[in-house]
Amino acid sequence: DGYIKNATVCLDSNLNGLCDSNEKTTTSNFKGDFTFTNIVKSDKFVSLISNGGIDTITNKEFDGQIKTIVNLNDSGKSLVTPITDMIASSFIKSTTKDIDTLKYIETKLANNLNLDISKLHNDPMKDKVLFAKAQEIVSFKAFVKNIADKSTFVSANTITTQNDNIISNAT
Repeated sequence: DGYIKNATVCLDSNLNGLCDSNEKTTTSNFKGDFTFTNIVKSDKFVSLISNGGIDTITNKEFDGQIKTIVNLNDSGKSLVTPITDMIASSFIKSTTKDIDTLKYIETKLANNLNLDISKLHNDPMKDKVLFAKAQEIVSFKAFVKNIADKSTFVSANTITTQNDNIISNAT
């Protein structure tokens, strides 16, 4: 898949993994780029969360969310990709949110994906190996979501059937 245009990107300053109403938002352009203005530099880590948008290659709606972690002292372009989403999801869930934790997560992920750690934040559209890894992640997440959706459906049917049996037996 390609870059995501027209995505709502928020600066999750409290690292709760949500776009709260008081947090800054912007919209991605046709290349998936986005800009936040008037950001105060600090040593604080924040999450950039990209929601929705349109895939520029398939022209299909992207009905999902992907994240990345950035330090507000860093300048330059931040990419939000399926790979950075894995890093961000682990970082947000961690009890310690510092550079050592981030580096630990990146090292573990790079080893598990068999990637050079220096490539984790690169653009998958410009690197065939990263693109393939990103597609594997997207496919796996869709698989897990599908399984979760089906197990919820099965559980709901089981509960309904059990309740129907209880009601039948009671009458």
